[in-house]
Amino acid sequence: MPDFHRHVEQYKVLIAQRQYDQACHYFIEHLDKPTVQGIGEPCLMRASLLEMLFPDGVENETGLTEPANNIFVLAALPITYGLTGGYPGKAVPLYERHAKICKQQNAMESLAEAMGNHSKALRQTGRFREAEIIALKGLELQRSVGKRMKEAVNLYWVGTGFAHRGVSDGRPFAAMDRSIRIFQKLLADQSEAVTNTFKGQSAIWFGNYDEAEIYHTRAWELSKAREGTDFADQQTVTKVLSASSRMLGEIEMLRGNYAKALEWLEITEVHTANMDFGEEILPHYRVMAELERRQGNFDVAREWLAKSWARAERGPYRLYNVDSYNILAELEDSCGNKAAAIDAAQTAYQLAWCDGPPYAYQRGLDDAAAKLASLGGTLPTMPAYNEAAFEPVPDVLINPQDEYFE
Repeated sequence: MPDFHRHVEQYKVLIAQRQYDQACHYFIEHLDKPTVQGIGEPCLMRASLLEMLFPDGVENETGLTEPANNIFVLAALPITYGLTGGYPGKAVPLYERHAKICKQQNAMESLAEAMGNHSKALRQTGRFREAEIIALKGLELQRSVGKRMKEAVNLYWVGTGFAHRGVSDGRPFAAMDRSIRIFQKLLADQSEAVTNTFKGQSAIWFGNYDEAEIYHTRAWELSKAREGTDFADQQTVTKVLSASSRMLGEIEMLRGNYAKALEWLEITEVHTANMDFGEEILPHYRVMAELERRQGNFDVAREWLAKSWARAERGPYRLYNVDSYNILAELEDSCGNKAAAIDAAQTAYQLAWCDGPPYAYQRGLDDAAAKLASLGGTLPTMPAYNEAAFEPVPDVLINPQDEYFE
C-alpha cells in the first residue's frame, strides 16, 4: 500500500500540471492493475482517479491528445462504473464515445473487448434490443480478431441477455456452456467460475433451483480456493464469491431454509463491501427484503427495500427496481394493503416492459402480471414493441462447429 499511495500522489502531480497524456501512461504502468484487480481502497479509488483525466467533467472531452489514451480511458472508466458503486447510466455514453473513436482509429480489438460490458450496461438500464445487438456484434468481432478468451466473455453476456428476456429455446445455456468449454480448454478456471454464476442465475430465473445450486457451488469452490492467495485478480474472486453466496442464499430461501439462507447472505454482505460491488449489493438487498417478508418481519423488509430503491435509482438499475417493486407488491399484499399491492405490481410491470416483449424483462413482467391477476388488478397499457425503431439483429451463430463445439 505505501507504493500504491506514492504512485497515486505522483499521478495527481501530473494531473495538477495538466500533463494528461503522461498521467494516463503513468496510470497504466503503475495504477491500472492494482485498481482493477485489487479490493479495498485501490479498487474504490479507481473511478475517481480516472475521472481526473476529464478536466471539465466526464460528460466533456478528456484532457488527452493521444488516441490510444482516449481509447483506454473511455473503456476503463465505464467498466469501473459498472463494478464499483454502480452507475450503468453514466457508463453508456462513455461506451458510445469509445466505440466512435475505436472505429475512427480502426482499434477493433479494443472495440470488441468493450462491447460485452456495453451491452450489459444497456440491458441494466432497460434498453434490451440495443443490448442484444451490441452483444452479438461484439461476439462476432471477437471471433474475427481471434480472441478466444474474449469470445468466451462475450458469450456469457449474450447468454445472460437471452435469459433476462426469457428466451426458452436453449440459447441462454448454449452460449454459457460454450463459454465454459472455452475457459476450460484455456485453463482459465476463474473465468469459468464467473460464467457459472451467470449460468446459475439463469437457472434460478427458469425455476431450476437444484441445477442452479450445482453451478453456484462450482463457482464458489473455484473462487474460494483463490481467495487471499497470490492470485493477482482478487477483484474477480470477490465478485464471484459475492454473486455465488448471494444466489446460494436465495436458493435456500426459496426452499424455505431461512437460517441457512441468512448464513450465505451475511457472507455476501462482507464480500460486496470490499469493492462496493453495486451489481451484487442490490440483489442482496432484494433477497434480504424477501427473506424478512417471508418470516413476517414486514418493517425490516421495508427497510431493505428502501435501501434498494435509493441505490437502484441512482444507477439507474431498472431491472433491480422491477424485482424490488414485485417484492413490495407481495409485502403490501401480506399486510392486507390491496390497493398499494396493485400499485406496486403495476409499477413493476411498467418497468419490466423495457422495449416491449420479446425485448422485456420477462421474469419481472410475468411476476407482476401474476400478482395483478391474483389481486384483480388491471395490466397497465404499454406501447407495443416497434421492430422498425431498431437496426436488425445480426445473425451470429452461438455455437459454431469448431474445436469448442459440443
